[in-house]
Parts: sequence; C-alpha cells; structure tokens
Amino acid sequence: MPCLALRMSLQEVMTARVLTVPHDAKADEAARLFLERGISGAPVVDGEGRGLGVISKTDLLRCAQATPDGLKEVTVGAIMTPLNFALPESATLSQAAALMAYEGFHRITVVDGDGRIVGLVSALDVLRWMARSEGFLVPDVAQTRRVVAAE
Repeated sequence: MPCLALRMSLQEVMTARVLTVPHDAKADEAARLFLERGISGAPVVDGEGRGLGVISKTDLLRCAQATPDGLKEVTVGAIMTPLNFALPESATLSQAAALMAYEGFHRITVVDGDGRIVGLVSALDVLRWMARSEGFLVPDVAQTRRVVAAE
C-alpha cells in the first residue's frame, strides 16, 4: 500500500520561500549565496520570475575548473542546467519522487500556470515526509541548519 504522504500535493510539501538566482548574475555571486545559506542549488529565473534552469554546486565546480577566469566572469545562465522538468503545485509528492529518481535530480521546481517558480521540492523533503508519515520525529531543514551552524 502506498505511503499516504506520497499522495500529498506539492503545494502542501514544497518549500515556498525559495532562493532564486537571476540568469544574468555572476557565478561567483551564486557560489557566495550557496555558502551563506547552506544550500547546494537554486532555480535560475528570468526577469519575470519564470524558471530557466537550475544552478548547482556541481555546475559551479565544473565552471571553476574549466574556466581560466574562474567564476567571476561567467553568468549563471551560461552554466546552469536548463529547466527541462518542472511540476505544477497540484502534482503529488510521489510524482516528484518518481521524476527525481528517473532523471537523477536532487530537486524539482514547482511552478504556477504562468511558469513562475512558486516552490521547490528536494529529495530530502521526500525522505522527511516519508519518515514523518511513519511516525518518526524529523527536524525541518531550518532546524537542522541551525544545529550544524552551532557546532
């Protein structure tokens, strides 16, 4: 029998306050944001807030190694992974999990009807919801980051 939490809509599960990066931002700015916020990736958006792609630590590392000038001269839009997949808020957690597993993604962007990013669901979000549905106490991401930062 499927886990009930996996039937939940992404709107109920997603992180709604998502840090996005403008496509014309420099890659070194994205790297600084990732370190400051303790994140490993973020959606890349146009001026209207519509998703264009995703920038990850891996993208930044590849760029830093391959580009003589490093991250200072390269825009996020030039090295991002294009946004080939996004799900609507009405999609289920199991649909997000299946897409992440099939495509090898760590996160899926959630969009409204106009293609604007309204949230993000990560593989860790899926695991948290599965654990909670089985009665385990699992801290939120913000709580986990506070503990790690204090150590």
